[in-house]
Amino acid sequence: MPLLRKIIGLTQSQLAQLIGVSLITIKKIERGENKLTEEIIRRLFSTTGVMPSSVRKNDGKLYRIGGVETYRREHFELWRNRIFPVSEMEAWKAFEGIICPHMLLLLLAAAKPAMGGKVKTRLSGLLESWTEWEKRVVKSFGLYPQIKTILHQFPVKQTKEVAYFAFLPGLYPMPGVFKLLKEQKQSGKNPEYVI
Repeated sequence: MPLLRKIIGLTQSQLAQLIGVSLITIKKIERGENKLTEEIIRRLFSTTGVMPSSVRKNDGKLYRIGGVETYRREHFELWRNRIFPVSEMEAWKAFEGIICPHMLLLLLAAAKPAMGGKVKTRLSGLLESWTEWEKRVVKSFGLYPQIKTILHQFPVKQTKEVAYFAFLPGLYPMPGVFKLLKEQKQSGKNPEYVI
């Protein structure tokens, strides 16, 4: 990983945030105390475009997609700008086209009875596990400052009426918050919230 970091110009801390792992994890891998997991190799591929097989070999050579050309900084830039462009519009497209359908499928499945009807719903457990997952993701990727900025910059109405109250440390959606937002929207008022 030091070679990859050198090529793309990132510190250990920056690479950790890029792929959503702790700085300790990166340091231990680079010191040889921990092995690269398949999950980390997949994250390196999806964020940088480096060939997973060349990362697995760990022979001091990294290749781009296709496995022929040596991986260089311009490959990273191409990957980030053309293959996986990073913008708010791309985030919305990913949410609407990939994430939202998967979330809906999980919610619908969790709402159905299981084990011959003995378990009526798993919806509350699923929602709690999502809250825990969100906290881990926010921490791993260092997203709290950006989330705070986004929530301060845009009213709920301008962010397609999505409110991420659970992202804020120590706060959970209070009962009735979403009902209140819906009522405010229906009455023509701009939904308000306090951070």
